[in-house]
Amino acid sequence: MPVLWTTPLGAKATRAELADQYGGSVYSGGIAPANKSDNIFVFSDPSAGEEFGYIYDGPSASGDAFYYTGHGPNGDHELIDRNKSLLRHLDDGRSLRLFVADGYVPGTKTREQMYLGEYRVDPVAPYRREPGRGKNGATRTVLVFRLLPVGDVVNDVKGLQAVAPDSAGAMLVPKEVDSTYFFPTPGSEASLSRKTEGKLVSAYEAFRNPKSPMQRWAIRVPGESTRLLTDVYDSATRTLFEAKGLPNRGSVRSAIGQLLDYRRHIPVKDMHSALLLPSLPTADLQELIADCGLGLVYRDSTGSFKASPIYIQHVRHVEAGLRQ
Repeated sequence: MPVLWTTPLGAKATRAELADQYGGSVYSGGIAPANKSDNIFVFSDPSAGEEFGYIYDGPSASGDAFYYTGHGPNGDHELIDRNKSLLRHLDDGRSLRLFVADGYVPGTKTREQMYLGEYRVDPVAPYRREPGRGKNGATRTVLVFRLLPVGDVVNDVKGLQAVAPDSAGAMLVPKEVDSTYFFPTPGSEASLSRKTEGKLVSAYEAFRNPKSPMQRWAIRVPGESTRLLTDVYDSATRTLFEAKGLPNRGSVRSAIGQLLDYRRHIPVKDMHSALLLPSLPTADLQELIADCGLGLVYRDSTGSFKASPIYIQHVRHVEAGLRQ
């Protein structure tokens, strides 16, 4: 017969004490099925997880949910093993018990765990994917589960604040981010075109001065499951680029639409948006780009890069600000 739950809200215990009473492993990570009882323990410790981009643990702004980052030290999180057991806890007849690290046992380095209450995975929106980092520093995506309270819970936990996945936001990630769960735009370009764009970006990155690393923005849009992943961002000039493998009308119009969409969500003051093209487009397309208030950087016949007056003016503005 399973052991009954007797731990009151707000009580503290070590993982060893909990395992001794209810079952479960002391060293199995943040998701631990408890073998002596029909429970799954979920342990949250944002201070320990921040190193790996686990910045999402914590209550929602309204307090109606708790966000919890799933399991997996490297690579994109998958719905297997402990993540699967968390997702299926109701189907498996297990109660989900949430704890947060809160202090240490006096005179030791053993963390105490505060019991916040019983939760269940939201059956309508069980999880989202968010940018994170692995142990090797590589950018990947992590599963962030949305947990709903079952009865009374402890909501006010000092120092526990989450980057809520249900709010708008943008995060800088490395240019080389490689995740099948990010989508630049619906109906993305063919792979051959993307390879051409990648070579163009690499050539421009080598040409730039100063040669600070290019990055990308991963954008969360409220109400949408898809994450937007921009092309490249030059922090030295505060410029967001959209690269295209061809200078034709379709590519230019696509780039304009993407830049206008992306820049609404990126919190950079005086950020400029520009097209990066393999050659100079027609005069009419140059006029279209300028009319939209966007810059243009293109490769000339010698392999060097040239820029439109709008982009040059922006760079001079940024440089003047840095000198002040």
